[in-house]
Amino acid sequence: MSGSMYPNLQSQNSYPSASYVNSGVVFQQIEQQPSIMLASLEQYQGTIRPFQTFNADADCRALRQAMRGAGTDENAIIQIIANRSNAQRQQIKLEWKTQYGSAKKDLEKELSGNFKETIMALFTIPHYYEAWTCHQALRVNIKSASKEGALREILLTRTNAEIRAIVAEYKRVYQKDLENEISQRLSGDFKRLLISAVQANREELSPQ
Repeated sequence: MSGSMYPNLQSQNSYPSASYVNSGVVFQQIEQQPSIMLASLEQYQGTIRPFQTFNADADCRALRQAMRGAGTDENAIIQIIANRSNAQRQQIKLEWKTQYGSAKKDLEKELSGNFKETIMALFTIPHYYEAWTCHQALRVNIKSASKEGALREILLTRTNAEIRAIVAEYKRVYQKDLENEISQRLSGDFKRLLISAVQANREELSPQ
């Protein structure tokens, strides 16, 4: 698979990045608390809509077939994973555990390089990944377009409910308050804008 399709995910100036995500924690969470974790995903409506004829068992069998043998069928893996919503990917992980064991271990064993990092990131729960991205961006001491862009993309485009989930996850993972982190590490109008955002009390349009 061409490296150009999967950019260097280890660059600290590119957000978000898959290589720093603690995927093991996420896989463990979804396997230990399936009903809670899957319910939390219902609020996230990304650009990838749920696959209409989704079948976790069939997807698991197809993915296992794609990863068996001398070579990995990356195109088959992409066709499945890239066309499932995040909630459906979490169901695939649960079904995989029932049939074959740890999805994390199998993915790490059969895949490699940036392709592996990309697939692992796609299996990550949204609010965990977004909390991690905020943490990475806030760790950068210099002012940069990528840093501000990552924070703006996450904190200024989410609903109040999504923001609260990100703030709670940030607290759980890093034992720090996201609003305080923003206050200490940023300045000026941008800081005030993000502090207002993480308070999650913006007026929202009622669903039509």
